[in-house]
Amino acid sequence: MLRLMSFLAMFSSAGDAFSVDAAIQGTVGFPAVDPWPLRLMQILISIVYVRTVYWKLRGNMWWNGTAAWYPVWVDTYLRHRPPRWMLSPFLIRIATWGTLLAELALGTLIWIHELRPYIVLSGIIMHAVFEVVMNLQLFGWIMIAGLLLFLPPDSLSRCLEWLAAWM
Repeated sequence: MLRLMSFLAMFSSAGDAFSVDAAIQGTVGFPAVDPWPLRLMQILISIVYVRTVYWKLRGNMWWNGTAAWYPVWVDTYLRHRPPRWMLSPFLIRIATWGTLLAELALGTLIWIHELRPYIVLSGIIMHAVFEVVMNLQLFGWIMIAGLLLFLPPDSLSRCLEWLAAWM
């Protein structure tokens, strides 16, 4: 994912926005650019989520609601084991089917402008939870960065200003 996004970013004007060069020149912001590299990155993100749902639905564990239980018992991928009460069969089923629904929405409903902020927020929360519980290296951060590509520049500028003021 990182390689594909980096390859597509090479064709964009990413260096004209929030880069060290832009900060030195005093032109930090979102300039008007050719939208095709951005659109290709958005399509790639969407395809990843749709294909993920497709492959997950081919397995029985996703249909019977037990798939979210297995990663918390594989020490290779585990960062922090959730509390025991979170591993009840009911909550595991909610986590399993919730992951499927969130990924399906991230692959399809993210293209509806009215739903986009809520879908992006759900994806960020989902990947943040994955980051806390599982050790997936940089995957969660790459996907969060990819989801930010769907936000309009003015919304992203407000979020960055709020984050800078908070820090």
